[in-house]
Amino acid sequence: MQRIGLFGGSFDPVHLGHLLAAQAAIEELGWTGCFYSRRAIAVQAGNQTHSPTERVRLLRLALAGKTNCEIDEQELRRGGISYTIEPCVITRDVFRKRELFHLIGADSAAKLQELARSK
Repeated sequence: MQRIGLFGGSFDPVHLGHLLAAQAAIEELGWTGCFYSRRAIAVQAGNQTHSPTERVRLLRLALAGKTNCEIDEQELRRGGISYTIEPCVITRDVFRKRELFHLIGADSAAKLQELARSK
């Protein structure tokens, strides 16, 4: 069964940490590839420096030549605030016969821990 990663985030801006995390997951977890799921407005992102269009442009440049990584623009087309579950459900429905994994950045993981402690 093919394994696919979904890397969600605002990527504002995309940086080497994003690229290395995805590449490590591809290699270590045996993913076929990784979709970078770009959020239009990430609910936890706070102030964003770059416009959604500029962030996609920078992400395209960063992923140039990487055949196992793609940009998933479904959230950008939908617009508005993005919640992690929405692109996961849509991607799961599209790739029903594949194993799906979700990758988040350290900043998002820390915010999840803060949220869990506050409950």
